[in-house]
Amino acid sequence: MERREGWTVNPLDPQPPPTPAAGDVWADLIPNLPDILRPYATERRAQGIERYGTPLQADNGRDALADAFQEELDRIAYLRQYNLRMQANLDAAIASTGKRSAAARWHADRVWWSAAQIGRAISDATRTALEIEVVKAGAP
Repeated sequence: MERREGWTVNPLDPQPPPTPAAGDVWADLIPNLPDILRPYATERRAQGIERYGTPLQADNGRDALADAFQEELDRIAYLRQYNLRMQANLDAAIASTGKRSAAARWHADRVWWSAAQIGRAISDATRTALEIEVVKAGAP
């Protein structure tokens, strides 16, 4: 796999399993997260240790920017999946209870929320793709 400055040239290339290194990214991050996210992040850290045998570490042999980009692309697809499910539920609620029902309004809110999140996710992934291009070009 061709690399420049430690970054993968194709951000969708398969990556090697992480190799143990120093530090713990999650342990540094969790105390700085909003209260609502801390328990989820703590569980996600534990899942990573269970799966990989080590916490997420900065210098673990993987391309962190490529990992982030792949996750961002997945985020777009998962949010669209949710959006389609909520749209189908909205259509069913309107058919059964009318478009002004509480159920229809609730599902309409979920459709709107997920559409907005898809836009944000696309924007985030686009910015990461641009950063990948900058990094691939290398330092001046």
